[in-house]
Amino acid sequence: MTIDSFLPARRWIVTALIAIALVSAIAFAAPVPARAQGTTDCPILITMYDSLIIRAQPGYGSAVTVQLVAGDVVCMIGRNSDASWVQLRRPAPSYGAVGWGPASAFTTTVPITILPVTDGTPPPPVITPTPPPVTPAPGGQTYVVQAGDYLSAIARRFGITLTALIQANNVQPPNYVIYAGQVLVIPGTTPTQPPTGYTQYTVKQGDYLVSIGNQFGVHWSTLATVNNIQSPYVIYPGQVLMIPTG
Repeated sequence: MTIDSFLPARRWIVTALIAIALVSAIAFAAPVPARAQGTTDCPILITMYDSLIIRAQPGYGSAVTVQLVAGDVVCMIGRNSDASWVQLRRPAPSYGAVGWGPASAFTTTVPITILPVTDGTPPPPVITPTPPPVTPAPGGQTYVVQAGDYLSAIARRFGITLTALIQANNVQPPNYVIYAGQVLVIPGTTPTQPPTGYTQYTVKQGDYLVSIGNQFGVHWSTLATVNNIQSPYVIYPGQVLMIPTG
């Protein structure tokens, strides 16, 4: 091979290497991708490719709720009015609250504006003319769920039936999910003071989670998680809620 024939081949190799380097750099710098789910529970599903600090409310001045890491899966369920922040929560079956993240941190296959505006004016309360015919279990002491706990083991510990424990805490089928840190009422036992860091609130006619959260300075989704209240987030007069005070 002559020098004249070698030089074009060398230029081609260098050009190919530069192109590969540029593609790799763009791939590593790309924001978190997402795919649309098209469901009410999870309009947009996000798989995290990097860590991201999540806030309690839209805005960098709001308190930090959690730091997502690569591999975490969350749902976009809402946004603020100018679509600069998006509201996130865990997908089924947990539906655990997460918080708000900057929209600029994500790239989605559908526009974020498909999400409902979930900050600002509270939604109207859900009207339930005929509550389910369930007799509330008697009040009792409380128990803070620990990592590794499950309902049947807690029921055995306190000598009560699993059904009574489920009804007293509004734990929903079919998965009957509970979370570490959740406060359970143990029916039929001697009432005690709420655990440290919590206070109790008895739901009144016309209450809904957003109004109670505003009253105590707690986000409504945190109340839903602590008390295991799931979509459509219905509460009833006389129901006792645990309110985090920290």
